[in-house]
Amino acid sequence: MVEWGGEARVLRGVNVVGLDEAAAGETPLLEALALDDRNLEVLTDGWGVSVVRVPFSAGTILGGSPVLDRLDELVGALAGSNVYALLALRPPEGLPDQGTHDVWTLLADRYQAQPGALFEPYAAEAPLGDDWPEAALELVRTIRSIHQSSLLLLPGADLEGLALAVPNLVYTLRDTSGSRPRLDERFAAFARSNPVLVSEWANEGPDLGRSAIANAGLFERLDIGWCACNWNAPPRLVAEPSLHRFAETRFGLIVRRALAAPVRPALSPYY
Repeated sequence: MVEWGGEARVLRGVNVVGLDEAAAGETPLLEALALDDRNLEVLTDGWGVSVVRVPFSAGTILGGSPVLDRLDELVGALAGSNVYALLALRPPEGLPDQGTHDVWTLLADRYQAQPGALFEPYAAEAPLGDDWPEAALELVRTIRSIHQSSLLLLPGADLEGLALAVPNLVYTLRDTSGSRPRLDERFAAFARSNPVLVSEWANEGPDLGRSAIANAGLFERLDIGWCACNWNAPPRLVAEPSLHRFAETRFGLIVRRALAAPVRPALSPYY
């Protein structure tokens, strides 16, 4: 990604889960998600995070202005710390429905003047089938009819087979036990000529982190962005913000080293 001014930036960060549950509670959203000032300082100054991915459900956002006001506060706090907020919709089964288009019509309008908000309109976990490219284009049209300069991130499980003629588009994939991609020469060739972000990077194998270390090296060589999965507590703990803790797990150390890796200057800037 090339920011305004021409500075190249590879997004590297964490997933912060629990927005749906936190939005239904009374605890301030930033505190419930462990994104208060103290934790943001750790993430930015201590870890070097440049993006926080926040998954949510359409029903949460379509619930009304109180939730949106709290989301504004979250996006604003991250932007104030020079961190992008990647808003990632947990989709219904199958292809985008009317609720999907409704929520992105609302968010595209609300954040068209907020450069710190990035959109992942359809964070699908299951294969989407042959009709996905056309459905993806319809979703892009919905957002771009309102927010023309939006940076969009869309799933491309079969990256080589999905090539949409859409500007400012990043392809996403998941590197988890349930959706482990083939990181081979074909993938490397695609990643060298297209922007790619690993939206969920997890370490769930029995190899004591060796595959995660290898993948971190691959992501660095190919200038691939990523969001690590195990930063904060699972959603069931959202009601107790004090339970959110940084833990120096084996994967956590791999993530910290990957965050510290330098970003090479872009030879062919992507706008």
